[in-house]
Amino acid sequence: MTYRRIEQLGLILGSFALLHGHWLLFNGLDLSFFSLGLLMVSLFGGLIAADFVSGTVHWFADTFGDESWPILGASLIRPFREHHVDPASITRHDFIETNGSSFLLVGISWFSIYFLLRGTVDQITLGAVAPALLFLCMTNEIHKMAHLAGESQPWHRALVRMGLVLSANAHRAHHSGKFNSHYCITTGWLNNGLERIRFFRRLECFVKRAHFQGD
Repeated sequence: MTYRRIEQLGLILGSFALLHGHWLLFNGLDLSFFSLGLLMVSLFGGLIAADFVSGTVHWFADTFGDESWPILGASLIRPFREHHVDPASITRHDFIETNGSSFLLVGISWFSIYFLLRGTVDQITLGAVAPALLFLCMTNEIHKMAHLAGESQPWHRALVRMGLVLSANAHRAHHSGKFNSHYCITTGWLNNGLERIRFFRRLECFVKRAHFQGD
């Protein structure tokens, strides 16, 4: 099976995961203040969670591993490493190539979580994770739009004006040096704070120390 076919299957699986998760969320909501509050928390928390996860995955792909690794090498590490050499390459990818891997990972993660937790967590709590999954699925598309800057799609420009997704200016910091900062690529909200506390540098030291002790 070619990797293109895997990306296509990933889009299908991820789409089913999004539909299922949002069905659980909205099926459990009503017009009470509690439900509306939960929806707002879910949406806002989803943006923050997606930004943090995108940054952590981006940091890992830039810092560790090898392109020859099975599955992760082709789907995660190679695209980020090539992106540093040719930042505009992502703008030449179609929707499937840009987002297939994200949808695949989200689909696998969602159904794993669902089958592990169903029966122990109520359905609306499970469904509250759905917005984070949506933003994670769209992270690479948002990243692509940030590199298109003024030529990005209207939906991206509108969300940038509202401060809800990564902008070209915010993302420029990652490409202005050694690609070792400002890893978050969904909203970019967390970048400055994480850099201030040197979160990823400390995490890198922790991982290397743990690996060294393990050897």
